[in-house]
Amino acid sequence: DARAAFEAEKAALEALARTAVPHSQLKAAGDGALVLVRRNLNGWETRKILAEGIKRGQVNGLADLAAVLIRQGATAALGPDAVLWEHWRGQWTLKRGEGFRAGSAWDTLSQLWGWKEGVPDRAAFLSGLRGRLGPASAEWLRVVGEAPARAELRAALDELARRDAARAPPADLSFGPGRSDALFSDEVVSPRALAK
Repeated sequence: DARAAFEAEKAALEALARTAVPHSQLKAAGDGALVLVRRNLNGWETRKILAEGIKRGQVNGLADLAAVLIRQGATAALGPDAVLWEHWRGQWTLKRGEGFRAGSAWDTLSQLWGWKEGVPDRAAFLSGLRGRLGPASAEWLRVVGEAPARAELRAALDELARRDAARAPPADLSFGPGRSDALFSDEVVSPRALAK
């Protein structure tokens, strides 16, 4: 059992190394010994963060992590004990390779949304996720395509659509020459006037 768990974790970390998913990178593996050497994670424990109240930047970090996994068509173990907030890197990092596998968007979202007091506003979370994936991207269309079978996802997408409809239309953009600034014109001046 220990050998099988070791090989599974090693294979998952090697697979993660070929992705952009933040994780505890494999530095070395024992040859004949059940030893994995990984990057030292320096961050804040998730359960402590949730107890104190998750911050907006940390929710945005969850959207970053979700986007990376959804782009990969993958998921991982994403419970509060399986990820760590790396404050100085501004990202959520997988502590282990455990559970890294092919998966749907809902496999990822359901775990992150399952955190107690983790994602307070799911429609806003989906708005951020849509921005990260791109509203016309195949990945976002996959998220939307999974909604009919998932009531929670469907409700969040419906709320997002209501918010989008209530938002004022953007101002029309027009482009033309910029205003002339007398300080930085192409007028030739003397060195004395320039110094002044």
